[in-house]
Amino acid sequence: MTALVVLVSAIGILVSMVGSALERSRDVAVMRALGARRGQVLATVLLEAILLAVGGGFVGWLLGHGLVAALGPWITANTGVPVSLLSAAPLAEVLLVPLLIGLAILAALLPALAAYRTDVAKWLG
Repeated sequence: MTALVVLVSAIGILVSMVGSALERSRDVAVMRALGARRGQVLATVLLEAILLAVGGGFVGWLLGHGLVAALGPWITANTGVPVSLLSAAPLAEVLLVPLLIGLAILAALLPALAAYRTDVAKWLG
């Protein structure tokens, strides 16, 4: 189930990044006209995706643990399944960070390459 959520999230990031890249083609052209190299534009888009993924992952982690803390006693009382903050696997959560960053890079590759190939003359003309 977690893998499915992560996959759907990666697809959401991809769609968001593609839409964002299309909307910002003129901004990318201005950056290039002001002297930014193609590699710098590529790195900027990838860094944006990484920051969004890590920030979103952190907020999701906080919300998930907050909900477990708030609803854990109720779930245990009604289902008999013990749920607490300590029932999570810390190693698995730590391993999700590199996976999250890797998925963000994969999702941002298409928009980053589109920004890399932006024709300055077309968007500033």
